[in-house]
Amino acid sequence: MSLVNILEPIQISCLIVGAMMPYAFSAFTMKSVGEAAEKMCNEIKRQFQCEVKEKDGYEKCIKIATQESLREMITPGIMV
Repeated sequence: MSLVNILEPIQISCLIVGAMMPYAFSAFTMKSVGEAAEKMCNEIKRQFQCEVKEKDGYEKCIKIATQESLREMITPGIMV
């Protein structure tokens, strides 16, 4: 087992990046959830404003939730 010397530039930079990873992962996931929720809200507003009520409007919401969750979680998944 080798010793960790924080005076070495490579080791200190790796420690800093490693300490930032949980925060970056959390930020990416919160951003993803926010963007997916915004698209869902826009679809719901569009359905309420539509004069002719769509019979299967919930299917579009489910499709948005599924597609956005898969698309938006690519970056956090790569990080892991």
